[in-house]
Amino acid sequence: IIVELYASGNLILTDSNYKILGLLRSHQFTETVKTAVGEIYPFEHAANLKLDSMRSDIEFVESVVNQQTGGKKDSEEASNDQDQAKEQEEKEEKENENKAKANSQNNKKGGKKGKGGGDNKKKQ
Repeated sequence: IIVELYASGNLILTDSNYKILGLLRSHQFTETVKTAVGEIYPFEHAANLKLDSMRSDIEFVESVVNQQTGGKKDSEEASNDQDQAKEQEEKEEKENENKAKANSQNNKKGGKKGKGGGDNKKKQ
């Protein structure tokens, strides 16, 4: 997607080779250079850029995005991290509850014993 923000503006959809698949407004720069469906987007005329000087490989784009965002993760990765952290927290809470129950049961059992530490059964 190419967004032109000058003059009346334009929104242009291209394929990976910048062949125009759809656009809001056609424009003719010269007799042979134009923005129209089926044409290659004319970077030299429209943006004063040469297509061969532009880098669009995924590694380069990701590195630029990471520089601009300070290496922040995308929202899906951040959401997954939050979900994992929440699951871990819930797991730890459950473990703590189980430990508390076990301690409580042990304390109840210990409370039935007499001072000597043995059972309070009468000897016959």
